[in-house]
Amino acid sequence: YQDVEEILDAGINVITTLNVQHLESLNDLVASITGVRVRETLPDRILDQADEVELVDISPYALRQRMRHGNIYPPDRIEASLNNFFREGNLTALRELALRRTAEKTEAQLHQYMTEHGINELWPASERVLVGFDSRPHTRQVIRDAWRLAHGLHADLIAVTIKPEGYLAFTSKLIGFIKFGKDAQKYRAAAQHRLEEHAVLAEDLGAEVIRTSSRDIASKLVEIARERQVTQLVLGQPARSYWEEMLRGSIINRVLRMSSDIDIHIVPRNRDE
Repeated sequence: YQDVEEILDAGINVITTLNVQHLESLNDLVASITGVRVRETLPDRILDQADEVELVDISPYALRQRMRHGNIYPPDRIEASLNNFFREGNLTALRELALRRTAEKTEAQLHQYMTEHGINELWPASERVLVGFDSRPHTRQVIRDAWRLAHGLHADLIAVTIKPEGYLAFTSKLIGFIKFGKDAQKYRAAAQHRLEEHAVLAEDLGAEVIRTSSRDIASKLVEIARERQVTQLVLGQPARSYWEEMLRGSIINRVLRMSSDIDIHIVPRNRDE
């Protein structure tokens, strides 16, 4: 997609095609439907910036018939494809995703037209979604789930990462040393690298990324949420052990107590994490 951006910057129009399973925000959802993790993804902002989006639709039955006739894959790949990724149930679910994503784009174009022509909006934007992110691998799914929530609500998405200070910073280093010993520094470097990747993912999905620090992560999170008039807060399921909770306290429990006026969504972790 970087090539497309360079061509557009040169003032040249681009007409291209995209399979819905390659959209970054749908990566986890597509994997859960098909059992296949798509590695090559396109940031949703590229699709959002398109002047026109046209859906090329075909029924699952018709597509499978085309495959059987050899119109898509060579003969030696047909049966394996039909029995795996291109099962009728998978294709039906992907078709629905494509229809919904196209409808969202069409609605966004309608809103833009109404705004440019001074027409009162039928659905005033009142929702705002904030997602807290850190360095855990699970965070990628949390950010994508937050994006889908924001997109469905036609809401702005804000992604916040808070670096611990004071006692929290000390206990983080202590826990890292207890868990990883002499490899603790290597673990912290890897965690920082993942954090930067998660910030890039949030930006690719169109989120405003806020980086800050605090001695009290829960209070800072709620403070930002109220300053930005957030209505939906998305957090990942904690992965701390019982003794870690005793040592540092539960951020989610404190957020729940301090933010009774905000809807809070907890994204569960995968069992293998």
